[in-house]
Amino acid sequence: MTIILAAIAGALGALVVCTFFFFYYKPAAQNAETPKPIMKQEEPTPPKRTEPIPPPSEDVNASDVEALTIETVYKNFYAEGSKCRQTYNEYFKNTDGVGSSSSPCSVKLTFNRDGSAEKTIEVHSYEKDAKQWRVVEKSVWKSKVSEAEFKELAQLIVNNDAFKAWNDMTLINVSNCKITVRHTSGTKSPMSNVDEKATAYLPMVEAFKKLD
Repeated sequence: MTIILAAIAGALGALVVCTFFFFYYKPAAQNAETPKPIMKQEEPTPPKRTEPIPPPSEDVNASDVEALTIETVYKNFYAEGSKCRQTYNEYFKNTDGVGSSSSPCSVKLTFNRDGSAEKTIEVHSYEKDAKQWRVVEKSVWKSKVSEAEFKELAQLIVNNDAFKAWNDMTLINVSNCKITVRHTSGTKSPMSNVDEKATAYLPMVEAFKKLD
């Protein structure tokens, strides 16, 4: 009888232990939280780079101007009836296969504060065989302008809106005219593909033409 009771007691003890492990004991791994997936953070899109617009060059005072120069192939710079008032094709009759609405003549006209003036005209032609431009005609004149004439031209140029708004860091693809003002602090050279519609720039061209 004692043996039977001992066996029953042992079985009950084993049952209690099994019940405890089955219902109450959980491995540490089961109690740990399930790790959350790592979210990949997207790289921020870099802002678009825009080229800064260069500010206008500093204003130039007429009293600081030392020389005024125009360089152009604008055909209407020349007087009516001048051979240079023709386009390149009209001048050379399309004999070399080159097309241009500009004059074949390039003029460089300079007025200095001391009253001296110089004008150079070159006629350029394209050589098909050599594949290069050459000067076929050149003329040079020297003259004088009065102090009042120089001051008037300087005032008109430095107060022109196109001149004041220009910055020499500006790049343009096509240009048929450049006006250079040499002054005590440097130079300023606005360019333009000037024509009859260039209402801001054209008055400067006309002023040179008038004094010429």
